[in-house]
Amino acid sequence: ATTEIYTLSLHDALPIFAENITEKSSVADSLLIELRALPHDTTRLKLLEKLVLTEQNSPHYIEYAEEMFNEAQRQKNPKYICSSTYFKILYYYNKNEVDSVSKLVNYVKPIAERMEFFRLYFNAQKLLIYTYTYKEKYEYAINESLKMLEKAEELNNTDGRIAAYSCLASAYHETNRTKEEGEALRKAHKYVSEQTTSSTQFNVLNQLIVFSKDQKDYSSLKTYLKENKQLLQEMLSFPRSHTNWFR
Repeated sequence: ATTEIYTLSLHDALPIFAENITEKSSVADSLLIELRALPHDTTRLKLLEKLVLTEQNSPHYIEYAEEMFNEAQRQKNPKYICSSTYFKILYYYNKNEVDSVSKLVNYVKPIAERMEFFRLYFNAQKLLIYTYTYKEKYEYAINESLKMLEKAEELNNTDGRIAAYSCLASAYHETNRTKEEGEALRKAHKYVSEQTTSSTQFNVLNQLIVFSKDQKDYSSLKTYLKENKQLLQEMLSFPRSHTNWFR
């Protein structure tokens, strides 16, 4: 169950529907040709972002993320500094490189907070806390999650509340605190209805599905599976574009 939760959390800021390899490589080649002619301004950053999103399942993903990050730094563009840093966080999280995740999260959080990119701020912190749980630092993960919840309450930020409760649920799951896990997930589910980020809804629903199955609560399981099916149908109808993870 834990692996399922962690894997799903990777997609909170990236589209979850991958194209086939041939199409992806063809698109990347086209974008790289276009990139050569672009000036060093926002149009270049937008195209690099598109390239990263297109190549998210490619071994070249981190190369393009690094190039985007370096370009954003050269242009002193905080929006793209944040997004490219987040792309790198996702990469190192997926590789289970905790030190790299920690370094990048601590780098991006002050910038994201200053620019009020709170969705990205809390998503980055969530991934860092998930690494603590994965490394069996359960009490530290819980304490950091509670701090994040306090910050979210101060800002009255729904994304932060959802992220905090999801992190708490993961840590409680690993420490067999079933009652607390269920309460945290139900609170996350309650707040999910207040925002429209489908990937976040998808993540919370999958945590609830795993929890309900583990508890043999088949009535709730049926409800969450139905919600999940409806959400997937909606997501499949969306145009392929990146999630707005800034605010």
